[in-house]
Amino acid sequence: MKSFTYLLAASMLCAACSGKKAATPEAEEPQKEAKLVCLSFDDGPNTTTTVAMLDMLKKHDVVGSFFVIGNNINEASAEVMKRTYEMGCDIQNHSKTHTQMPTLTTDEIKAEIAYTSGKIKETIGVEPIFFRP
Repeated sequence: MKSFTYLLAASMLCAACSGKKAATPEAEEPQKEAKLVCLSFDDGPNTTTTVAMLDMLKKHDVVGSFFVIGNNINEASAEVMKRTYEMGCDIQNHSKTHTQMPTLTTDEIKAEIAYTSGKIKETIGVEPIFFRP
């Protein structure tokens, strides 16, 4: 049995050192000339500033990520959120009240997140996956 173990280990070592490439696809080299930026906006939705930002993004054929506050979501701002989502922008959670999280209990933090996640899903039909405190 001992010699079988040595033989197995030796054959595995030989196979590993054979110089053959693994049977996995190689990743493409990223284009060096491509420059990427991630735009992120907090504290919305707002029927004035968010709308102006969406107009600017659309003008330049750009999308961004919007982290919204649950208490800012009302009938008018919900329409802005729908436009944001329809433009291809990402909508994520920025809490219910924008309170400093270290001052809250665990249950209060969970409630802040759950409230806003629910409002986002209710408005655009998609539950957020990110939370920014």
